[in-house]
Formats: sequence, structure tokens, C-alpha cells
Amino acid sequence: HSIDRECGGYLTCLDREGKVYDTVKDMWLEWREVYMFAALNNRGRKNPEWVALARQGYDFLVGRGRNPDGTYVTVLNRDGSRKSTAAPIVAIFTHGFAAMACAELWRATGEEKYRAEALSCWRQYRAIWASSEGTWRQLSYRVIGLNVMNVFNSCFAGEFAAEAKGIAAEIPRFVEPKTGLLLERTRPDWTHDLGSQYGRFVNSGHTVEAMSFLFDHIAVTGDRTLLDFGAKTALRMFDFG
Repeated sequence: HSIDRECGGYLTCLDREGKVYDTVKDMWLEWREVYMFAALNNRGRKNPEWVALARQGYDFLVGRGRNPDGTYVTVLNRDGSRKSTAAPIVAIFTHGFAAMACAELWRATGEEKYRAEALSCWRQYRAIWASSEGTWRQLSYRVIGLNVMNVFNSCFAGEFAAEAKGIAAEIPRFVEPKTGLLLERTRPDWTHDLGSQYGRFVNSGHTVEAMSFLFDHIAVTGDRTLLDFGAKTALRMFDFG
């Protein structure tokens, strides 16, 4: 029910019966669907139809959502006309999911344009990350960044292992020492601000997701340095949540 054969891309607002209740095209979900079809082909059984569905999503998103500087808008109307670009803390993840999708498409097809776009999207991700942490360091940037690196290292034969290790090493710094909880933000100097709602914000589900990506990093790279930290943190945050 999701494939938009009229305009391109995908219709992701579906009710329980698969009927479309909104035609807005959120780039997070669009790129995740490109990733899904390509990854199903790469990690399950080969299926040319899945690759074709991933390609048609890619063609729509690059053709309608990509800016001349390589960045992407955040939301499109059904026909691909541009609807909005979100604040950096939201827009950054569009580029992460696009990078993952393009990497899997490269593995599925071997076509260099997909690898080039994957690397371009990762550069955009890194640029947004570097320019938007003046007030707070964000756990979420590291979490999805590590997710991208796991896909890259799987697709590109470990080429990004060192960069992944550097991102993974920063995640324990979000643990607040008195409570042992993994917080969503620290100050720029890595200290914790429990006096504000932003500084003490905890999202237990997000932390468990973060630990799953950390375990993927360990599985992909073989680097077990943070295995004990990940296991203990996941269990602690399950209990807290």
C-alpha cells in the first residue's frame, strides 16, 4: 500500500487497513523505506523487485528533495514540491538515514553514484553536527551517527571502523555519575546540568536503542571495549524506564 506509483517515493501515513490518511512525505520515513528495500535484498534473499522499489524512492528523493549544496529538505508534498526544512536537530537525521539507504543501494547494485551520495550525505551529517552543538552536546547525534557507521562498515568492508570507534567512545560520557543514568545532553565541556529540564532529560527507550547500535558496532568491528558498558547500561535503563 505504500508505493506511490503515480508521483514516486512512498506513502507512509497508512491506517490499519493500509489506506492512506495523509500524503505528506517525511524524508525520515522515505529514506528509511529506501534502506529497507535495499537491505532486504542484501541481507535476505535477492529480489530485483525490492531493488527497483529502492531505486524509485532514491530517484524521487534526490530529484525533488536535494538542494544544490547536497543537503536535503525535511518534508515534501506528495508531488515532490517542497514543504519545509526543519531545525538542525531534526534535519540532521534525514541525512543519516539517506546515507544508510544509499550505502545499501550501492551494495545491492555496485553503482558508484549510490556510494558517492552516501558519502555526501555523511559529510552533511557531520557538518550539521559540528555547527549545532554550541549549547548542548547531543546524545542523539552519536546514536544515529553510530547507526550510519555500522551500515557503512558492513557495506564498505570496515573502511569507517576508526570513525565508528571514536563516536562510540563518546557515548559513555553522557552517563550522569551520581544517578548512573544516560542523559540526552551534556554541556559543551561534558559536564551535566541537572538544574534544567534539558540537561536532566532522560529517554530510556532511546538509550536502549543506543545500546542496540553499540552492540551492532561490536558485532561489525569486533571491538569489545564497550561491551560491558553497553550491557549494564541497557539493563539499567530498562529498569529505570
